[in-house]
Amino acid sequence: MNFKSDDKTHLLNKALWKTSGELFLYDGGGSQSFYVGNSDGKGVVVERIQAASLNDAIANWQMDEVDILKLDVEGAEKEIFSENLEWLPRVNCFIFEVPDSDAPFATQQIYNQLNKTGLKYKSHICSECLVLIKEGLPWELIKVNGFYS
Repeated sequence: MNFKSDDKTHLLNKALWKTSGELFLYDGGGSQSFYVGNSDGKGVVVERIQAASLNDAIANWQMDEVDILKLDVEGAEKEIFSENLEWLPRVNCFIFEVPDSDAPFATQQIYNQLNKTGLKYKSHICSECLVLIKEGLPWELIKVNGFYS
């Protein structure tokens, strides 16, 4: 609702994934063991979820450039950064919580994929988030209420 009248903000009520289509939310047993996957998962299907790849989302909104892409997808970054990565060079700044506790080596995968683009990024740690700003942009992090120093 905060961005409803902002035509420069695009909201997507779908799961971000490496491909567009249908995903399934599985209950793997226990209160903290839900996971998302395709139809070959093990566990009880709790819900069907529509997914969008970033390629499709960016094409849908006819965007040449994304200023800031903030991801908080509890380890799905490993999937999102695994294939169909034509969208990567369009993003000027990435912000995400380091996802390695949910998906081991996901941060390394993100860096490896960004490295393949040939673009360089300035890395910042800001609280629990990793902030990557494309080199050459006049953007800098500033201190906000002791959050960044």
